[in-house]
Amino acid sequence: MVISQNMIEAVNKKDLDAIRDYLWARIVVDVSMTGSFIDNLTYVLSHGISESELYEDDDGQVLPQTATKDNFAKISGLLKVNFSKKKLDELKKMALVLYPDKKTKTRHAYEELPRSQTNTNYYANVNSSGRDKRNSDNKLIIIGGVIVAVIVALFAFS
Repeated sequence: MVISQNMIEAVNKKDLDAIRDYLWARIVVDVSMTGSFIDNLTYVLSHGISESELYEDDDGQVLPQTATKDNFAKISGLLKVNFSKKKLDELKKMALVLYPDKKTKTRHAYEELPRSQTNTNYYANVNSSGRDKRNSDNKLIIIGGVIVAVIVALFAFS
């Protein structure tokens, strides 16, 4: 688990805005939400920041229900403005479908409901191997995410 010095300092200062920004940047880089994002979220919640402190009240924005990369990006943008548990949970559900954990070739550890109990819209664009039927190029999204994360980091340090 690698936690940046900036995240450690933000947690020590209880700088909730900075913590939310850093977590959001982790989602941009770790779209599967299984690596650095979950490591950072675990660190935050185990070092004195409670969920009630971390999450903002949801602003009531209507969230798309179909798991597509465009919808994932839209909710991610909404999360940047309003870091609510509802939006984060929706992103986690979509990440299960769109970006299965390639290291273990299984679903995410935080998947709570079996497929039969989850919204079937999440599985509408996925074949039996868990891959998007459209076979979009994930590399482009990752590169875009890295660029956005760098921009966010530059603004955070200025």
